[in-house]
Amino acid sequence: MKKIKDSDFGMNSKSFPVLIEEMVKDSKLSYIDATLEVCDQYDIDPRDCKRLLNKSIKEKIERDALNSNQLKYKKRTLV
Repeated sequence: MKKIKDSDFGMNSKSFPVLIEEMVKDSKLSYIDATLEVCDQYDIDPRDCKRLLNKSIKEKIERDALNSNQLKYKKRTLV
């Protein structure tokens, strides 16, 4: 897979999250799976898509990972 630039495929940080949201809504996939599916469709390395994701999508991916125990929850406490 190749590194992505904003000019590749007409993809940018505004259109990429929209594709993910549409995929989640239409196919009932998790945000993690939808992101990987969009990356696969557009031949984008998932490691390169981080800069194309907005804060909202990143938070939803994190929530999905926590809910499916793929990510450990770190309890923030005041000491």
